[in-house]
Amino acid sequence: MSTQLVQVNLEEQKERVRTSLDDLAATLDPLTCVAAFPAIFCNIFQLLTTALMAIAGVHRFAVSLPRGHGKTIVMKLILYWAIIFSPKRFIVVVCKTEELAENLIRDVWDFLSSDNSVALFGKPESIETDRGLKKVFKFRGKSIVLQAMGSESSVRGLNINNRRPDLFLCDDMQSRENSDSVTQATQLQKWFVGTLLKAGAPEGYTVIYIGNMYPDIRIPGDVERYTCILRNLQLNRLWTSWVVGAILHDGSALWEAVRSLVSLYEELEQDMSIGEESTFYAEVLNDPTATSSTLWDASKVGNPHSELFTGEMPLGRFIILDPSLGKKKSDTQIAFLVEFWDEKPEVRDFKIFQMSAPETVHALVMWMVESNCRLLVAESVAYQATIIQWFDFYCKLVQVEGLIALPIHPKGRTKNSRIVSAFKAVMSGRISLAMRVRTYLYLQAKQFQVTRTDNADDGWDCVAYVDDIMIEYPTEALIPTDVFLAVPGVDNVWEVPTVNGNGIDFTGTGIDFNG
Repeated sequence: MSTQLVQVNLEEQKERVRTSLDDLAATLDPLTCVAAFPAIFCNIFQLLTTALMAIAGVHRFAVSLPRGHGKTIVMKLILYWAIIFSPKRFIVVVCKTEELAENLIRDVWDFLSSDNSVALFGKPESIETDRGLKKVFKFRGKSIVLQAMGSESSVRGLNINNRRPDLFLCDDMQSRENSDSVTQATQLQKWFVGTLLKAGAPEGYTVIYIGNMYPDIRIPGDVERYTCILRNLQLNRLWTSWVVGAILHDGSALWEAVRSLVSLYEELEQDMSIGEESTFYAEVLNDPTATSSTLWDASKVGNPHSELFTGEMPLGRFIILDPSLGKKKSDTQIAFLVEFWDEKPEVRDFKIFQMSAPETVHALVMWMVESNCRLLVAESVAYQATIIQWFDFYCKLVQVEGLIALPIHPKGRTKNSRIVSAFKAVMSGRISLAMRVRTYLYLQAKQFQVTRTDNADDGWDCVAYVDDIMIEYPTEALIPTDVFLAVPGVDNVWEVPTVNGNGIDFTGTGIDFNG
């Protein structure tokens, strides 16, 4: 590998490589790492590299990253970082096979030998090589051992001159086939915990296990253990774990530049067609607990209504909000933008707000102005009803004209019964879903169980009110969208009003801001 550093201050570049995952990748592998890593990858990198500086004690980390999202390149970068900056001297790399582990070590050796790395940190001096399975070398005044191993290999040789491993890096150590077999999985877990980690340095070691989940299969006779090693590590209080899915809570793709939301949705549909959606849930979403609702049939979901009216304006639009407001300073709330095309509703977009009530109202007003939407409808049950008061007060405060907020009520229907009706409306084609919305709601639908009251169903609870809104507020919902809102001043809209530096002051309004 030959790359060339531009003329920069070497000390500044060293610091960037030490502290930034993106800078490290750009320096070592610019052709592969062409897109910035997601923020959560960078956060995990910061926490792991900090932990790698420990010289005593046992430190255990399990990182579950979705399939196809660069697990191995992240592992290579962490290994390189450990060699350059950490006090670790005996590093064992474990993969499913010796060949994979050997390839990983060879790639990291190429990093160390690259022009950019040599310019920054000098050239490693190889002392001993064993077919690529083991490298002993001197680097920056240190003697370092790199050992490649396949899962369930003999641990003999993990003691060199009374030195034992102080870092284990396990990259996709378990296969799907192994996880599907209770016998093989049990054997591998015993080897991992009872043999491999027992070879660690007595003064302490660090172990980092990176992989993805496999569908839940319980080990017979043990209600708390699964065949998937990563799943067990996630549940083990002695391990620090991060579980990251390819689709985030807000319905966006974790790493759009690498795996677009459209491609993820297509993969899910393909897995469904062969009855393997559980694989997608486990290995791509990293959620092996997900189940499939028998009430939902994605094959019946039609194309968005808007696709038939290219170049035209919708007949109207509104935003519907599930306030989910309590007495806490910050709660999670979700809102959907609904448009009407030939009087047929289409759920176009959504936003998730995790902020205080005044901040949520401010964000909603901004969204309504940006999308030229005049109507906000909010589910109003008990304390949630105050969102209408907050909205009206806010619009007066910032002098935004033309916006209205109206309540909607469940009218004695249970949430689950409303949601089942919403399923039927979408599958019949009466309500359509835009792609981004479809993915978010699809995942909620597939995990919905009608007998439970704790489903993750806030999105569908909003959709369930679309028909009700058309019945109760047909005139308001169909306000023409080609009439623009009257906004007195951008500054009044884009900045949250403050009173005494403490957000919106509801004193004297009759609104109980504290719940």
